[in-house]
Amino acid sequence: MYGAAGQEWIDEQSEPNPITPYGLSKWNAEIELSQLAGDQFSPVFLRSATAYGFSPRIRFDLVLNNLTAHAFTSGKVLLKSDGMSWRPIVHIEDIGRAFVAAIGAPVETVHNETFNVGITTENYRIREIAQIVEETVPGSRVEFAAGAGADKRTYRVDCSKISRLLPKFRPQWTAPRGARDLYSRCSEYGLLLEDFEGARYQRLAYLQSLMARGAISQNETAVSTHVERSKGPAGLLREIAHSAERSPLFWWMVEHHDALAQAAEVWCTALGYTESRQSLGNCRVLSAVVAGAAT
Repeated sequence: MYGAAGQEWIDEQSEPNPITPYGLSKWNAEIELSQLAGDQFSPVFLRSATAYGFSPRIRFDLVLNNLTAHAFTSGKVLLKSDGMSWRPIVHIEDIGRAFVAAIGAPVETVHNETFNVGITTENYRIREIAQIVEETVPGSRVEFAAGAGADKRTYRVDCSKISRLLPKFRPQWTAPRGARDLYSRCSEYGLLLEDFEGARYQRLAYLQSLMARGAISQNETAVSTHVERSKGPAGLLREIAHSAERSPLFWWMVEHHDALAQAAEVWCTALGYTESRQSLGNCRVLSAVVAGAAT
């Protein structure tokens, strides 16, 4: 959500400057949810750096994943910009560690607080990430796509707050280690160029494929289908929790946070939260679901 922040370091107190609907949706969600904070609701906002890392449903539209996969399948570490913009990156496992640390922290420490998730030293220019990939994937070389120009999105993020206030957050990954692991996984599974460039592992391409086959239109998402199938707030939350296409639900979730809070209460009860812990469970389940939908 920091968007076009420039060259200076920014932290949680810096003014967000989202330049895409995606970034704006995250900022709007924080504003709306923070206004609900009170004795019965303690939202916690985790602003993750750009994710990377292997998973069964890996996304190849994330910078380190993308460059490594392109290098493996084509021999080219292909940059589609001039590579001068800054980007903080964080492994998906370390994002998970941040959620665990926030869940286990005292309420008074995290109540309505915002944390940048990552490691301050893991801020790189895009071309620096490309160089790491070139050094990792044998025979690969950095190349610039035709017309590659400046990327408006550039931000250097200070992540010292989370390490200071949540000492149980102990990230383990760096970009070089992540690139080595991604290369190893690509080799293990024999990634092909058509897999990498196809719709299965890229969010925008997948949404375009849904539109192409008429599953959604350009001005609507899969929300209506999910809402129709859900039976009340609890059913809605179950749909969200089990959906493989969570991102299209995000705008609906932001606009209907009251219903989601009720659903979270139902879910916490079903999971066995005691009465004394239920309000705490509500806020954390809801926060996790919203964060999951936004990623």
